Order: sequence, then C-alpha cells, then structure tokens
Amino acid sequence: MLLFKKIKLLILSCIVGTGFVGCSSSEELKSDIEDPVEILNFAKTVNMFESLHNNITTNIKGILNNQQFDTSIVFDSLYSSEQQKNVLKTTVSISENEDKSFIYFIKEGDIPYRCINKDNNWSKEQLSLEEFNNVLIPFSEPMYFDELIAIGNVFNVIESNSIYTLKGQVKVSDIEETLKYIGILNMLSIINLDLDDIDKEINVDLKLDIEKGTGYLKNFNINVIEEENESIAKTIVDLINLPLDSFKLEIINFEVDLNFDQANTVDNIEIPQEILDIK
Repeated sequence: MLLFKKIKLLILSCIVGTGFVGCSSSEELKSDIEDPVEILNFAKTVNMFESLHNNITTNIKGILNNQQFDTSIVFDSLYSSEQQKNVLKTTVSISENEDKSFIYFIKEGDIPYRCINKDNNWSKEQLSLEEFNNVLIPFSEPMYFDELIAIGNVFNVIESNSIYTLKGQVKVSDIEETLKYIGILNMLSIINLDLDDIDKEINVDLKLDIEKGTGYLKNFNINVIEEENESIAKTIVDLINLPLDSFKLEIINFEVDLNFDQANTVDNIEIPQEILDIK
C-alpha cells in the first residue's frame, strides 16, 4: 500500500523527541490541593527520569464515503540513561492493515549505533557521538510545564486516591511549545501534518493525570480537532492517493494520548541476539 511505503520512509528518519529525565525529591505532592497551578508547579520540579517507558498514540477516526475509516499510530519507547539505550517501536494501523518498525539506539563499547528493522531484516549503522547524544539528550531535560502553568486557571482539578486529574479547554497556540517538546508533533509528521494544518485558535480538550506523592505526569491527552476538519481530511486523502473530489472524508475524532510507565524503574533493555550478531 502506497501509504505504508511513505510511512516507512518517514519513520526511519523520524525519532520521537519525548524527553524526560528523573531526579528524586524529598517533597511529596500531598492530597487536598485544589489549585491546579500549585500541582503543575510541583510537577515541573520532579518530572525528570533516569529511565522510562512511554507510549504516544494518535487515533484518527473518520467516515470515508459512509464507511468507517480509522488510523492509529503508536510510538512505544524505552529509555535508560545508565545503559545508554533507547528503543523505539512504531506501529501504524489503517483500518485492518498494520505495519511495524523497530529502531534500537545502542553503544558497543564507545561506539554508538542505530539498528533498524526493515522488511524483516536488521541493518546496523554507526552514528557519530553527536547524533547519538541528540537522541538521548532530550531525556535529560525536565518536562516543559511553563505554558501549562501560565494557563493553569483553565483547569478543573479532580482528585482520586492516587491521581490529580486536570481537565480544561486550551487554545493550541497556548501550548504549542509543550506539544513540540513532548513529541506529539513528531506523531503528526508521520502523516504529513503539522500545526499549520490545525486551527491554533480553537479551544481543544486537554486532560493531565498527575500522580500524588511523586508528582509524575502519567498521562497527557488532547483531542486536536477542527470545526470544519477540511485541512486534516484533505491531507489524509492525499496521503492515501485518493482523488479528493471522489472521496469524502469526515474527521470525527483526532486524539493524541501520551502515557508514561515504569518511571525510574527500567532495569534492563534487552537487545535481540540478531542485532548483537551483526558485524
């Protein structure tokens, strides 16, 4: 399928820039906090991870000529600062079709490599230290919370036993740097979308789940959808090489979901033997 061929080329040249590195804190995010800005300010100080498992999913649901048309793109990534490893698995699903790619960033001694699975075969490419560090460096910076703090009064706080959920509507233009930082725009680039294809001044739903105690951001969910949807629909129809005048695509949901797991608890990232055997 032409779409998968295009996506494969993009995936091999696109690395998720989701970066968060960890530090410990003697402070705890207590219960009974009602001010979202206080919660966000605490989260800003602690959302740094030495190791992490994160997952970014983009789901686009639509109707193509009165038939359901669903697209899902998943970036699943493991990172370890101590091991100097980053593993990226990308899964692209379009209706019933699915395509997967794997990329490992590893060091053997002092030499960094990028290992890519393409057409069920592994290839191994030596990188410069600068290229390798550019993959890992984003993980060594704190989560970008400044924009969220600046508009903190738009959020309502919902408290559960272990999580603070902050829900509100924000303008895309108000969180543009945040979207860039956490790698959501890398997701959009896989289907040739960028912020210029989305009305930055519309209000969109945003939800944050922040863990009590640690203050870690566990989930970031945003529904990026236009009122008219024309630019997004045209991009997708163009991408699958269909004449727009013959195919009507209506976008009914465009959601990006970012999940974090195993913060600072990833002990070991296994490298497949077939990669280790490549000379």
